Amino acid sequence: MSVMGLAGTNRFLRTLGIYLIKRNRAFRSPLGQAMYLGYVSRRMRKLDKRPPFVHIETTNVCNARCTMCSYPIMQRPKGYMSDQLYLKILRDCAEMRVADVNLQYLGEPLLDQKICDRIREAKEYGFRVQMVSNASLLDEAKARGLLASGVDELRISMDGFTPKTFEDIRVGLKFEKVKGNVERFLDLRARHRGARPRVVMCFVGLAGNQSESKQFYDFWRGKVDLVLISQARDWAGQLPLVQLGATYSTSLPRVPCNHLWEEVIVLHDGRVTVCCESYDGQITVGDVREQPLAEIWRGPAYERLRRLHRENRAGEIPLCGACKYYAIW
Repeated sequence: MSVMGLAGTNRFLRTLGIYLIKRNRAFRSPLGQAMYLGYVSRRMRKLDKRPPFVHIETTNVCNARCTMCSYPIMQRPKGYMSDQLYLKILRDCAEMRVADVNLQYLGEPLLDQKICDRIREAKEYGFRVQMVSNASLLDEAKARGLLASGVDELRISMDGFTPKTFEDIRVGLKFEKVKGNVERFLDLRARHRGARPRVVMCFVGLAGNQSESKQFYDFWRGKVDLVLISQARDWAGQLPLVQLGATYSTSLPRVPCNHLWEEVIVLHDGRVTVCCESYDGQITVGDVREQPLAEIWRGPAYERLRRLHRENRAGEIPLCGACKYYAIW
């Protein structure tokens, strides 16, 4: 992840942490590592009761076939979350006092015709609501619907500054249409009461688009609230991304993965998984159709994963053993 565009958010601190891990000798010293591990332990104890962030996948259907995404190789059935299940998840999250929800995981949320209603329902519970979209379907009607829904943050994935680069990566989408949709949304937001939603432009760095990252950043930084530049991942070795550039890596020993304490993912069919590498639900820790989310969060399946990470035995979990992500708490 680049420092570019991260100031003013908690992600800046995480990026700074990555930099210090790689560059700072004091941090890499035995004392520095002991201090950091002590902080991680305190953070884990604090988060044992509830996740601060829940991803709710209202649909896993997408209209794009992006080259760096696991969607094209996903095997689980595609569908949409039922109203009954969605409202049950919101109640579970409210009972756990979850602060933030993201109404997306794998899939394009604007394909869900109920997405604006679902945002309003989440806002009625007091959640801070985020959504990630490719913006290809963000026409004027949907733009006005989102502005009226109360969504707090809209992240837009674009990954290119020229039509050819964008369309080579985001297969099935058209650059000019997406760019026009985003610009119209920003114009409507400027004329709408209030500053919501916060708009974040996202760029995943690949071998074929790295040369356009600065142009992308320079173009959007004065128009949106934040520009995020990150690097492609290989989905724990499940997607060959040799041609797509760097992934997270460090020579330091790993600490327990923060995803197991900081977030949870509910798939559209109600199954619960632990991180984005588990795109097919390869790691399933429960099902909210059968038990409350709080029971799953504190249940034996989740606790086994956390214990293995705490004991430096994450390699016994196939996905974790192949994962190149280095956790920064």
